[in-house]
Amino acid sequence: MQSELKEDATGLNRVRARSHLAPVSYSLDAIKQERRWELAFESIRWWDLLRWSGPSLEEAGNLLNKQTGFNLINAATVVPMVKYDYKARLQKTQGYWPIPQTEIDLSNGIIEQNPGWDSSALFTDWNKM
Repeated sequence: MQSELKEDATGLNRVRARSHLAPVSYSLDAIKQERRWELAFESIRWWDLLRWSGPSLEEAGNLLNKQTGFNLINAATVVPMVKYDYKARLQKTQGYWPIPQTEIDLSNGIIEQNPGWDSSALFTDWNKM
């Protein structure tokens, strides 16, 4: 984050040195790649994708759509990764999560559901997408 904010490679290269990797020069692409690998499986990539993509969410949608159409191994079973248009879904919801219905009900009509989260958007089964 320091390198991204200051637009220099100092913080980035401190992280790389810890892993015995060669230093790199600063670029936003270098930051994106480093965060992709350094923070894998830490639930931070989603927020990075949204932040870097801007209001159109174009970049995030394209990257998410690259994650479909292949097989995964889950509990020693090969499972096909569903071909799903994450980009369209992301743009429909504008990157927002749904507001719990209990909170909407408690607001007495003041709070409305975020865009893209009507009842037709509710996920029920990977096999029925």
